[in-house]
Amino acid sequence: MRRYAEFTASLIHLNSEFGDGQLELNLERLRMAIDDLLIKLAKNFTKAKLQTVFLINNY
Repeated sequence: MRRYAEFTASLIHLNSEFGDGQLELNLERLRMAIDDLLIKLAKNFTKAKLQTVFLINNY
């Protein structure tokens, strides 16, 4: 998750002068994909409590 955050922060910084909206759209799609991935990974745990702990630790 840390690498994802650093990557998105770098993209936002590099794109700060443009503001065409394309980056925001792509970052939103990437965020949704990361959310889906974390939920799928959490489902590998059988207990709901462990799933919740995983999600808390990785968001």
